[in-house]
Amino acid sequence: MTNKEKEFWEQWQPTARTCLCFILRGEEILLIRKKRGIGAGKINGPGGHIEPGESALESAIREVQEELGVTPCNLKERGELSFQFIDEVTGKDQQMNDGVSGALHCVVFTAEGCIGEPQETEEAIPYWTHHENIPYHEMWEDDREWLPGMLTRIFHTNLLRKLGRPMNAALGSGFGLDSMYTYSPASKYSPASPHQPSQLSRHDQYEISELPRILNAPSAAACSKSMTTVLDEKFFNGYYFFDQDKLLSGHVLWK
Repeated sequence: MTNKEKEFWEQWQPTARTCLCFILRGEEILLIRKKRGIGAGKINGPGGHIEPGESALESAIREVQEELGVTPCNLKERGELSFQFIDEVTGKDQQMNDGVSGALHCVVFTAEGCIGEPQETEEAIPYWTHHENIPYHEMWEDDREWLPGMLTRIFHTNLLRKLGRPMNAALGSGFGLDSMYTYSPASKYSPASPHQPSQLSRHDQYEISELPRILNAPSAAACSKSMTTVLDEKFFNGYYFFDQDKLLSGHVLWK
């Protein structure tokens, strides 16, 4: 991030606050094809605008209920995204569909399963996919920068907890979580830039083939008791400039 960009983001103030919630079930993730609004036609997680007087957590639960007809369980805040939409030629701020200047802040949550079965609504078409088969080519361009790293951290953390092994011992020398994830549009997923979850979950490194599936979906009873629980497991902050749906530049900072 250049000094000019750093100065911009330090002074930046959002005009709209939003949220995203990715529901996990085993090694699958629940995605939607958005049918209307900003990003219509793209693949994403459910989410939307945070209403006045509403917390990001309350908004995430409400948006999932409205878009998919299910209630997410055991929500955890994972990161924050800041988006500035500008005209690449003029440099002027772009207006969003609701007429608000395009300065959006987004809080990203994950959930461990959900109560009910996702249903298509007027807003979204839901579908489950394995976390290694996410169609990034149909998503916002920034998603490929932070979503794989976020999911890898979640799956590996849960795996190590099941093993009861210390993080550093399990990962071995040279694999520190804070330095594992980098991305550039020109790079390919490889051990040198291990951004794709499949690259990091090989059984020869972590003996995953000998383990049960992680992140088992909780029962409805467990969900009802813990659906509003938020643990502080934030991983990242992302900062991105867009012209409409074209990514101009951006950075993700990992914790």
